[in-house]
Amino acid sequence: MITAQSLAALLGEGRFDLSSEAACQAGIETFLAARLPMGCGLAREHVLGPNERPDFMVDGRLLVEVKVHGAPRRAIERQLMRYADYRDVEALILATNVSMRMHRAPAFRLIGPGKPLFYVPLGRAWM
Repeated sequence: MITAQSLAALLGEGRFDLSSEAACQAGIETFLAARLPMGCGLAREHVLGPNERPDFMVDGRLLVEVKVHGAPRRAIERQLMRYADYRDVEALILATNVSMRMHRAPAFRLIGPGKPLFYVPLGRAWM
């Protein structure tokens, strides 16, 4: 079992290809598959509901959404708010190179019905 905070910290250690969202997601999938604790599930494009498919679901309860290049901040926030409404989602992690005005890494705040949201700035690993 892994905590959301530990998963966010783990993602913060990776250096991923930021040329496209698909390339970044592929890198994250490989990275997590090699580093998650034994028995910790990793599902790609997990179906939460109609038209709701977050990039990853870890351990059946921790949602990871990846955003690269030009995604509007408000659209990302609305998407995360929708995901937070699902009962199966215990915590959310946004891994992105889009500035979200959350300066600490991994930054933390509560979203929607009081679920933790962690922000992992992917560009920081390249500095």
